[in-house]
Amino acid sequence: KSVAKYNIVIGTVFVLVTLAIWYKVFNTMINEGPKWRAIAKNLRPPREVPISPIRGNIYSSDNKLLAISPPYYRIFFDFQSQSIALLQNKGLLMERLDSLASLAIESFSSCKMSKKELLRYWQRGLDRKSRHWDLLQQQASFLEYEQFMNAPMMYIKGERGKRSRSSVYRSLYSEKVSRRQKPYGELVSATIGNVYGTPDSSGLAHGSGGLELAYDSLLMGKPGIAKIGYIGGRNTSTILQEPISGANLYTTFSVDTQREVHKILKKRLSELKAARGTALVMEASTGRIVAMANLQFRGGDSTNYTETYPIAFNDLMEPGSTFKAATMMALLDDGYITPESTFDVGNGVWGYGGAKIEDGRKSRGVITYARALALSSNIVPAASVVKYYGENPQRYIDKVKSFGF
Repeated sequence: KSVAKYNIVIGTVFVLVTLAIWYKVFNTMINEGPKWRAIAKNLRPPREVPISPIRGNIYSSDNKLLAISPPYYRIFFDFQSQSIALLQNKGLLMERLDSLASLAIESFSSCKMSKKELLRYWQRGLDRKSRHWDLLQQQASFLEYEQFMNAPMMYIKGERGKRSRSSVYRSLYSEKVSRRQKPYGELVSATIGNVYGTPDSSGLAHGSGGLELAYDSLLMGKPGIAKIGYIGGRNTSTILQEPISGANLYTTFSVDTQREVHKILKKRLSELKAARGTALVMEASTGRIVAMANLQFRGGDSTNYTETYPIAFNDLMEPGSTFKAATMMALLDDGYITPESTFDVGNGVWGYGGAKIEDGRKSRGVITYARALALSSNIVPAASVVKYYGENPQRYIDKVKSFGF
Protein backbone atom coordinates (compact mmCIF):
# COMPACT_ATOMS: atom_id res chain seq x y z
CA LYS A 1 0.00 0.00 0.00
CA SER A 2 2.84 2.45 0.83
CA VAL A 3 4.49 1.79 -2.58
CA ALA A 4 1.20 2.45 -4.35
CA LYS A 5 0.71 5.71 -2.45
CA TYR A 6 4.31 6.71 -3.30
CA ASN A 7 3.74 6.09 -7.01
CA ILE A 8 0.55 8.16 -6.95
CA VAL A 9 2.34 11.09 -5.29
CA ILE A 10 5.26 10.97 -7.74
CA GLY A 11 2.92 10.69 -10.72
CA THR A 12 0.85 13.62 -9.48
CA VAL A 13 3.99 15.77 -9.08
CA PHE A 14 5.12 14.94 -12.63
CA VAL A 15 1.70 15.84 -14.04
CA LEU A 16 1.63 19.15 -12.14
CA VAL A 17 5.19 20.03 -13.29
CA THR A 18 4.29 19.20 -16.90
CA LEU A 19 1.16 21.36 -16.73
CA ALA A 20 3.20 24.19 -15.19
CA ILE A 21 5.75 23.99 -18.03
CA TRP A 22 3.05 24.01 -20.70
CA TYR A 23 1.35 26.95 -19.00
CA LYS A 24 4.62 28.89 -18.96
CA VAL A 25 5.27 28.11 -22.65
CA PHE A 26 1.75 29.18 -23.59
CA ASN A 27 1.98 32.35 -21.50
CA THR A 28 5.38 33.25 -23.01
CA MET A 29 4.22 32.67 -26.60
CA ILE A 30 0.75 34.22 -26.44
CA ASN A 31 0.51 36.68 -23.56
CA GLU A 32 4.13 37.88 -23.38
CA GLY A 33 4.95 37.28 -27.06
CA PRO A 34 4.68 40.93 -28.25
CA LYS A 35 6.99 42.10 -25.46
CA TRP A 36 9.70 39.52 -26.21
CA ARG A 37 9.46 40.12 -29.98
CA ALA A 38 9.97 43.85 -29.38
CA ILE A 39 13.07 43.08 -27.30
CA ALA A 40 14.36 40.68 -29.96
CA LYS A 41 14.29 43.45 -32.57
CA ASN A 42 16.91 45.33 -30.55
CA LEU A 43 19.12 42.26 -30.20
CA ARG A 44 21.42 41.37 -33.08
CA PRO A 45 23.88 38.48 -32.89
CA PRO A 46 27.50 39.40 -33.68
CA ARG A 47 28.68 38.58 -37.19
CA GLU A 48 32.08 38.29 -38.83
CA VAL A 49 32.78 40.55 -41.81
CA PRO A 50 35.88 40.91 -44.03
CA ILE A 51 38.16 43.94 -43.69
CA SER A 52 39.39 45.18 -47.05
CA PRO A 53 43.19 45.55 -47.21
CA ILE A 54 44.82 48.69 -48.59
CA ARG A 55 45.74 48.03 -52.21
CA GLY A 56 49.41 48.53 -53.06
CA ASN A 57 50.51 51.77 -54.71
CA ILE A 58 51.95 52.07 -58.20
CA TYR A 59 55.02 54.30 -58.53
CA SER A 60 57.03 55.81 -61.35
CA SER A 61 60.79 55.21 -61.60
CA ASP A 62 61.34 58.53 -59.78
CA ASN A 63 59.08 57.45 -56.87
CA LYS A 64 56.08 59.54 -57.88
CA LEU A 65 52.64 58.07 -57.20
CA LEU A 66 50.81 56.90 -60.32
CA ALA A 67 48.01 55.08 -58.46
CA ILE A 68 47.06 55.14 -54.77
CA SER A 69 44.21 53.92 -52.55
CA PRO A 70 43.72 56.48 -49.76
CA PRO A 71 41.18 55.49 -47.05
CA TYR A 72 37.64 56.83 -47.31
CA TYR A 73 34.69 56.39 -44.96
CA ARG A 74 30.94 55.90 -45.20
CA ILE A 75 29.07 57.07 -42.09
CA PHE A 76 25.66 55.61 -41.18
CA PHE A 77 22.80 56.37 -38.77
CA ASP A 78 21.22 53.65 -36.65
CA PHE A 79 17.79 55.18 -36.09
CA GLN A 80 16.77 52.26 -33.84
CA SER A 81 19.68 52.74 -31.45
CA GLN A 82 19.05 53.40 -27.76
CA SER A 83 20.79 56.76 -28.18
CA ILE A 84 18.16 57.93 -30.68
CA ALA A 85 15.38 56.69 -28.40
CA LEU A 86 16.95 58.54 -25.45
CA LEU A 87 17.10 61.83 -27.38
CA GLN A 88 13.50 61.38 -28.55
CA ASN A 89 12.29 60.78 -24.99
CA LYS A 90 14.01 63.98 -23.85
CA GLY A 91 12.62 65.94 -26.81
CA LEU A 92 16.16 66.81 -27.96
CA LEU A 93 16.48 64.75 -31.14
CA MET A 94 15.54 67.39 -33.73
CA GLU A 95 17.73 69.98 -32.00
CA ARG A 96 20.72 67.61 -32.08
CA LEU A 97 20.07 66.68 -35.73
CA ASP A 98 19.93 70.37 -36.64
CA SER A 99 23.34 70.95 -35.03
CA LEU A 100 24.69 67.78 -36.67
CA ALA A 101 23.55 68.98 -40.11
CA SER A 102 25.44 72.27 -39.60
CA LEU A 103 28.53 70.31 -38.62
CA ALA A 104 28.21 68.02 -41.67
CA ILE A 105 27.96 70.97 -44.09
CA GLU A 106 31.03 72.51 -42.46
CA SER A 107 33.10 69.29 -42.32
CA PHE A 108 32.36 67.79 -45.73
CA SER A 109 33.27 70.27 -48.46
CA SER A 110 31.97 67.94 -51.19
CA CYS A 111 28.48 67.64 -49.63
CA LYS A 112 26.00 68.50 -52.38
CA MET A 113 22.95 68.95 -50.14
CA SER A 114 21.91 72.09 -48.28
CA LYS A 115 21.15 71.93 -44.56
CA LYS A 116 17.37 71.75 -45.21
CA GLU A 117 17.79 69.00 -47.79
CA LEU A 118 20.04 67.06 -45.42
CA LEU A 119 17.51 67.28 -42.58
CA ARG A 120 14.68 66.16 -44.86
CA TYR A 121 16.82 63.23 -46.02
CA TRP A 122 17.58 62.20 -42.42
CA GLN A 123 13.89 62.50 -41.53
CA ARG A 124 13.09 59.84 -44.15
CA GLY A 125 15.54 57.47 -42.47
CA LEU A 126 14.08 58.29 -39.05
CA ASP A 127 10.52 57.64 -40.28
CA ARG A 128 11.61 54.27 -41.65
CA LYS A 129 13.50 53.45 -38.44
CA SER A 130 16.47 52.44 -40.58
CA ARG A 131 19.47 50.84 -38.93
CA HIS A 132 21.72 51.58 -41.93
CA TRP A 133 20.92 55.09 -43.18
CA ASP A 134 23.77 56.71 -45.12
CA LEU A 135 24.65 60.02 -43.46
CA LEU A 136 25.68 61.82 -46.68
CA GLN A 137 25.18 59.35 -49.55
CA GLN A 138 28.86 59.81 -50.37
CA GLN A 139 32.31 58.90 -49.14
CA ALA A 140 34.32 61.12 -46.81
CA SER A 141 38.09 61.54 -46.85
CA PHE A 142 40.16 60.66 -43.78
CA LEU A 143 40.64 64.32 -42.81
CA GLU A 144 36.92 65.08 -43.23
CA TYR A 145 36.02 62.01 -41.18
CA GLU A 146 38.42 62.97 -38.38
CA GLN A 147 37.14 66.57 -38.27
CA PHE A 148 33.52 65.42 -38.12
CA MET A 149 33.85 62.60 -35.58
CA ASN A 150 36.08 64.65 -33.23
CA ALA A 151 33.90 67.77 -33.16
CA PRO A 152 32.93 69.06 -29.68
CA MET A 153 29.26 68.08 -30.03
CA MET A 154 30.31 64.45 -30.35
CA TYR A 155 31.53 64.36 -26.75
CA ILE A 156 30.29 65.23 -23.26
CA LYS A 157 32.58 66.46 -20.51
CA GLY A 158 32.26 64.38 -17.37
CA GLU A 159 33.86 64.41 -13.96
CA ARG A 160 37.51 65.44 -13.72
CA GLY A 161 37.47 66.68 -17.32
CA LYS A 162 37.02 63.22 -18.84
CA ARG A 163 35.18 63.06 -22.14
CA SER A 164 32.53 60.49 -22.99
CA ARG A 165 30.78 59.93 -26.27
CA SER A 166 27.53 61.80 -26.75
CA SER A 167 24.23 60.22 -27.75
CA VAL A 168 24.67 61.61 -31.27
CA TYR A 169 28.06 59.91 -31.61
CA ARG A 170 26.63 56.62 -30.34
CA SER A 171 23.89 56.67 -32.97
CA LEU A 172 26.50 56.70 -35.75
CA TYR A 173 28.85 54.03 -37.08
CA SER A 174 31.22 53.95 -40.03
CA GLU A 175 32.67 51.65 -42.67
CA LYS A 176 36.14 52.09 -44.09
CA VAL A 177 36.47 51.84 -47.87
CA SER A 178 39.26 52.54 -50.35
CA ARG A 179 39.02 54.37 -53.65
CA ARG A 180 41.64 54.16 -56.37
CA GLN A 181 43.05 57.49 -57.48
CA LYS A 182 45.55 58.54 -60.14
CA PRO A 183 47.31 61.75 -59.04
CA TYR A 184 48.57 62.50 -62.57
CA GLY A 185 45.19 62.15 -64.24
CA GLU A 186 45.23 60.64 -67.71
CA LEU A 187 49.03 60.41 -67.97
CA VAL A 188 49.68 56.74 -68.81
CA SER A 189 46.24 56.11 -67.28
CA ALA A 190 45.12 53.30 -69.61
CA THR A 191 48.40 51.46 -69.17
CA ILE A 192 48.04 51.62 -65.38
CA GLY A 193 44.49 50.29 -65.69
CA ASN A 194 41.58 50.55 -63.27
CA VAL A 195 40.14 48.83 -60.22
CA TYR A 196 36.58 47.57 -59.87
CA GLY A 197 34.67 49.87 -57.53
CA THR A 198 33.02 47.19 -55.37
CA PRO A 199 35.14 44.62 -53.48
CA ASP A 200 34.20 40.95 -53.80
CA SER A 201 32.65 38.89 -50.99
CA SER A 202 36.05 38.45 -49.33
CA GLY A 203 36.67 42.21 -49.22
CA LEU A 204 39.18 42.32 -52.09
CA ALA A 205 39.14 44.89 -54.88
CA HIS A 206 40.45 43.62 -58.22
CA GLY A 207 42.17 45.24 -61.18
CA SER A 208 40.42 45.58 -64.52
CA GLY A 209 43.03 46.00 -67.23
CA GLY A 210 46.58 47.29 -67.49
CA LEU A 211 49.13 46.89 -64.72
CA GLU A 212 46.31 46.76 -62.14
CA LEU A 213 45.13 43.48 -63.68
CA ALA A 214 48.56 42.06 -64.61
CA TYR A 215 49.87 42.42 -61.03
CA ASP A 216 46.50 42.07 -59.26
CA SER A 217 47.56 39.11 -57.11
CA LEU A 218 50.41 41.17 -55.62
CA LEU A 219 48.68 44.55 -55.37
CA MET A 220 45.44 43.42 -53.71
CA GLY A 221 46.83 42.13 -50.39
CA LYS A 222 44.95 39.84 -47.99
CA PRO A 223 41.66 40.68 -46.20
CA GLY A 224 41.30 40.72 -42.42
CA ILE A 225 38.33 39.74 -40.25
CA ALA A 226 36.25 41.89 -37.91
CA LYS A 227 33.38 40.99 -35.59
CA ILE A 228 30.45 43.41 -35.69
CA GLY A 229 28.18 43.39 -32.64
CA TYR A 230 25.42 45.50 -31.14
CA ILE A 231 26.57 46.37 -27.64
CA GLY A 232 25.50 49.21 -25.37
CA GLY A 233 22.93 50.49 -27.83
CA ARG A 234 25.30 50.93 -30.79
CA ASN A 235 27.27 48.97 -33.34
CA THR A 236 30.79 48.04 -32.28
CA SER A 237 33.57 46.45 -34.29
CA THR A 238 36.35 44.21 -32.97
CA ILE A 239 39.27 43.28 -35.23
CA LEU A 240 39.99 39.55 -35.07
CA GLN A 241 42.59 39.48 -37.82
CA GLU A 242 44.38 42.50 -39.27
CA PRO A 243 44.35 42.84 -43.08
CA ILE A 244 47.67 42.67 -44.95
CA SER A 245 48.26 45.56 -47.35
CA GLY A 246 49.14 44.82 -50.95
CA ALA A 247 52.67 45.12 -52.32
CA ASN A 248 53.76 48.30 -54.06
CA LEU A 249 54.62 48.21 -57.75
CA TYR A 250 57.52 50.25 -59.14
CA THR A 251 57.42 50.90 -62.88
CA THR A 252 60.06 52.18 -65.31
CA PHE A 253 57.94 55.22 -66.28
CA SER A 254 59.36 58.72 -65.80
CA VAL A 255 56.61 61.22 -65.03
CA ASP A 256 58.50 64.17 -66.52
CA THR A 257 59.30 62.31 -69.75
CA GLN A 258 55.77 60.94 -69.88
CA ARG A 259 54.28 64.42 -69.57
CA GLU A 260 56.49 65.72 -72.40
CA VAL A 261 55.76 62.77 -74.72
CA HIS A 262 52.03 63.15 -74.06
CA LYS A 263 52.17 66.85 -74.96
CA ILE A 264 54.23 66.32 -78.14
CA LEU A 265 52.05 63.45 -79.39
CA LYS A 266 48.85 65.40 -78.77
CA LYS A 267 50.21 68.41 -80.67
CA ARG A 268 51.33 66.28 -83.63
CA LEU A 269 48.06 64.32 -83.86
CA SER A 270 46.14 67.59 -83.85
CA GLU A 271 48.30 68.94 -86.68
CA LEU A 272 47.78 65.78 -88.73
CA LYS A 273 44.10 65.45 -87.79
CA ALA A 274 44.85 61.80 -87.04
CA ALA A 275 42.33 59.43 -85.48
CA ARG A 276 44.80 58.11 -82.93
CA GLY A 277 48.47 57.58 -82.26
CA THR A 278 51.00 56.08 -79.90
CA ALA A 279 54.52 57.05 -78.87
CA LEU A 280 57.04 55.11 -76.81
CA VAL A 281 60.38 56.12 -75.35
CA MET A 282 62.68 53.20 -74.61
CA GLU A 283 65.99 53.16 -72.79
CA ALA A 284 68.04 51.41 -75.48
CA SER A 285 70.64 49.89 -73.15
CA THR A 286 68.07 48.10 -70.95
CA GLY A 287 64.83 47.94 -72.94
CA ARG A 288 62.96 49.78 -70.19
CA ILE A 289 59.89 51.73 -71.32
CA VAL A 290 60.42 55.23 -69.94
CA ALA A 291 57.26 56.79 -71.39
CA MET A 292 54.27 55.65 -73.41
CA ALA A 293 51.43 57.82 -74.64
CA ASN A 294 48.30 56.50 -76.39
CA LEU A 295 45.84 59.11 -77.59
CA GLN A 296 42.58 58.89 -79.51
CA PHE A 297 40.39 61.62 -81.00
CA ARG A 298 37.08 61.95 -79.13
CA GLY A 299 35.29 64.38 -81.44
CA GLY A 300 34.50 68.06 -81.20
CA ASP A 301 37.50 70.35 -80.88
CA SER A 302 40.53 69.41 -83.00
CA THR A 303 42.67 69.11 -79.84
CA ASN A 304 40.25 66.76 -78.07
CA TYR A 305 42.58 63.79 -77.72
CA THR A 306 42.39 61.64 -74.61
CA GLU A 307 44.28 58.64 -73.29
CA THR A 308 43.17 55.31 -74.73
CA TYR A 309 44.26 51.66 -74.40
CA PRO A 310 47.97 50.79 -74.94
CA ILE A 311 47.93 50.62 -78.74
CA ALA A 312 51.54 49.47 -78.99
CA PHE A 313 50.83 46.38 -76.88
CA ASN A 314 47.22 45.59 -77.71
CA ASP A 315 47.24 46.07 -81.49
CA LEU A 316 49.79 43.35 -82.20
CA MET A 317 50.39 42.19 -85.76
CA GLU A 318 53.07 40.50 -87.80
CA PRO A 319 56.10 42.77 -88.26
CA GLY A 320 55.73 42.86 -92.07
CA SER A 321 58.06 45.18 -93.96
CA THR A 322 59.86 46.36 -90.85
CA PHE A 323 61.33 42.86 -90.49
CA LYS A 324 63.01 43.05 -93.89
CA ALA A 325 65.71 45.21 -92.31
CA ALA A 326 66.41 42.49 -89.71
CA THR A 327 66.65 39.90 -92.48
CA MET A 328 69.09 42.06 -94.45
CA MET A 329 71.15 42.52 -91.26
CA ALA A 330 71.39 38.71 -90.88
CA LEU A 331 72.46 38.23 -94.51
CA LEU A 332 75.08 41.00 -94.23
CA ASP A 333 76.36 39.86 -90.83
CA ASP A 334 76.85 36.27 -92.00
CA GLY A 335 78.70 37.50 -95.10
CA TYR A 336 76.27 36.14 -97.69
CA ILE A 337 75.72 39.51 -99.35
CA THR A 338 76.90 43.10 -99.58
CA PRO A 339 74.70 46.14 -100.27
CA GLU A 340 75.90 46.00 -103.89
CA SER A 341 75.12 42.30 -104.36
CA THR A 342 72.37 41.71 -106.92
CA PHE A 343 69.26 39.59 -107.18
CA ASP A 344 67.00 38.89 -110.14
CA VAL A 345 63.35 39.35 -109.17
CA GLY A 346 62.19 38.62 -112.74
CA ASN A 347 58.65 39.84 -113.36
CA GLY A 348 58.06 40.56 -109.66
CA VAL A 349 56.37 37.26 -108.78
CA TRP A 350 57.92 34.38 -106.82
CA GLY A 351 56.29 31.19 -105.55
CA TYR A 352 57.17 29.27 -102.40
CA GLY A 353 55.32 26.60 -100.44
CA GLY A 354 52.17 27.06 -102.49
CA ALA A 355 52.10 30.81 -101.81
CA LYS A 356 52.63 33.60 -104.34
CA ILE A 357 54.83 36.48 -103.26
CA GLU A 358 54.72 39.68 -105.31
CA ASP A 359 56.71 42.90 -105.49
CA GLY A 360 55.71 46.43 -106.38
CA ARG A 361 55.82 47.69 -109.97
CA LYS A 362 59.29 49.25 -109.65
CA SER A 363 60.90 45.99 -108.49
CA ARG A 364 61.68 44.14 -111.73
CA GLY A 365 64.69 42.35 -113.17
CA VAL A 366 68.13 42.55 -111.56
CA ILE A 367 68.40 44.92 -108.56
CA THR A 368 70.92 45.41 -105.73
CA TYR A 369 70.14 44.50 -102.16
CA ALA A 370 70.36 48.19 -101.24
CA ARG A 371 67.77 48.94 -103.93
CA ALA A 372 65.63 46.00 -102.75
CA LEU A 373 65.49 47.48 -99.24
CA ALA A 374 64.67 50.94 -100.61
CA LEU A 375 61.81 49.48 -102.70
CA SER A 376 60.65 47.30 -99.78
CA SER A 377 60.92 44.20 -101.94
CA ASN A 378 59.09 41.14 -100.64
CA ILE A 379 60.85 38.67 -102.93
CA VAL A 380 64.53 39.52 -102.30
CA PRO A 381 64.66 38.97 -98.50
CA ALA A 382 62.29 35.95 -98.57
CA ALA A 383 64.07 34.16 -101.43
CA SER A 384 67.48 34.96 -99.91
CA VAL A 385 66.55 33.38 -96.57
CA VAL A 386 65.42 30.22 -98.40
CA LYS A 387 68.62 30.23 -100.48
CA TYR A 388 71.13 30.76 -97.67
CA TYR A 389 69.35 29.31 -94.62
CA GLY A 390 67.00 26.78 -96.22
CA GLU A 391 69.03 23.76 -95.10
CA ASN A 392 69.30 25.10 -91.52
CA PRO A 393 66.35 27.42 -90.74
CA GLN A 394 67.27 27.46 -87.02
CA ARG A 395 70.48 29.30 -87.88
CA TYR A 396 68.42 32.18 -89.29
CA ILE A 397 66.11 32.20 -86.24
CA ASP A 398 69.06 32.22 -83.83
CA LYS A 399 70.68 35.05 -85.79
CA VAL A 400 67.56 37.19 -85.58
CA LYS A 401 67.24 36.45 -81.85
CA SER A 402 70.84 37.55 -81.35
CA PHE A 403 69.75 41.04 -82.46
CA GLY A 404 67.43 41.20 -79.46
CA PHE A 405 64.14 40.20 -81.11
